[in-house]
Amino acid sequence: MRYDPPIDAPWWQVVPAMVLSPAAFIYSLMATPGAAVAWTVGILEVIVGMGCMSISTARTLHENAGHRIPMLGSPPVRPRRFDLFAGVGFSLVLGGAVLIVGALDRGPSPMVALFAVTALIAVTETVPYVIHNRRL
Repeated sequence: MRYDPPIDAPWWQVVPAMVLSPAAFIYSLMATPGAAVAWTVGILEVIVGMGCMSISTARTLHENAGHRIPMLGSPPVRPRRFDLFAGVGFSLVLGGAVLIVGALDRGPSPMVALFAVTALIAVTETVPYVIHNRRL
């Protein structure tokens, strides 16, 4: 079975992603605090962003099936210069977290929400690599 490594994403996928992702982040900075729409959009951004980041992690694990992946640094097999899913996913998660924190009132709740989103990102990015390296 022949394996052809994937190439970078074509321009017609990159351009909308690089326009819509910053637009979602700018919306998160300019949204009215406490608005129900901002809360909903923030949660959707976090969910979609986490999905994109999970797809990127799964793709990296598949490409490095026989190799150990270092926890700090680049994986040994990296056929793309830029992973579109990882870039868009991180931007969406960060924008969604800003929206959720902005939608919450003052007090400890915004910091708890921001900490929860940060912990979610750390776990979803670290645990698959640890499991992958243990299997080797």
